[in-house]
Amino acid sequence: SWVNWDASSIEEDLIASKELGIDHIRAHLMWPYFQIDPYVMSSVCMKNLESFRNICEKVNMDYHISLFTGFMSGLFFYPSWQKKLTGNFGEGIFTNSEMIKTEEFYIREIVKVVGDSPNFLGFDLGNELSCIALYDKTMIHNALVFKFIKQYCLLLRLSALSSLLS
Repeated sequence: SWVNWDASSIEEDLIASKELGIDHIRAHLMWPYFQIDPYVMSSVCMKNLESFRNICEKVNMDYHISLFTGFMSGLFFYPSWQKKLTGNFGEGIFTNSEMIKTEEFYIREIVKVVGDSPNFLGFDLGNELSCIALYDKTMIHNALVFKFIKQYCLLLRLSALSSLLS
């Protein structure tokens, strides 16, 4: 887990995966573990993300990061502070302007760790975004989800470019 990190176990798994012919993986960041307050990242999880990056580089495993893992295996994973910003648990993820600012902060912080890694392939915005949208009682529709995706894709490109140039 990102909280109870075992670097040697992760390295062993990645080496075993390479031996099976796997050359890239998808890593899910558990959003509530990483962003513990609207503008505060978990130092433990960020250190472990850096360790993950280093292990991937050491064993030459390419990786892809899933940012907003808000839904997985039938469960929702939202930061505990999200309800304070939007009024209801699970609402406003795509639409609340304050929530969007915190998400932009989160993306920028993650890019600082992985953006210039030679094994980093890119991001996806999250696991099962459609489930998050369905749970959102504001009944957003696909056009808003696509707007959200376009906005963050642009931010990711700009952040990655900035990371590479600095």
